[in-house]
Amino acid sequence: MSMYFRIPALAAVVLLVACGDHVARIVEPPPAVVVTPACTSPAPLLGKADLRIPDSYIVAFHSGTDALATTTALEQKYGFASRHVYSVAIQGFAATLSPEVVAGIRCEPAVDLVEYDGVVSIAS
Repeated sequence: MSMYFRIPALAAVVLLVACGDHVARIVEPPPAVVVTPACTSPAPLLGKADLRIPDSYIVAFHSGTDALATTTALEQKYGFASRHVYSVAIQGFAATLSPEVVAGIRCEPAVDLVEYDGVVSIAS
């Protein structure tokens, strides 16, 4: 019975030796690019980039900001299109943004914070 266990183990060793440097490795994704804002007190950039939705952010405005008007002005100034404008629970928007645009938006007076967007799921 021990012969049955030796053959698979031996086959695994032979396979690893034969593959040499071609053994599959887990590769960490590259970190998200962050451009340093030019202002002295930028809004914080929170969270961690989710590479399933690259360059995706949620921008929250200070309380009392007109979300639609401010988002429209930022879209025109920085040349992006928002995916969604939030105006009930929070004031802000979701959009795909380049690192350079994120740096600029973090310096806008109406911006309270910028957060990496992410995918959330619930396991049953």
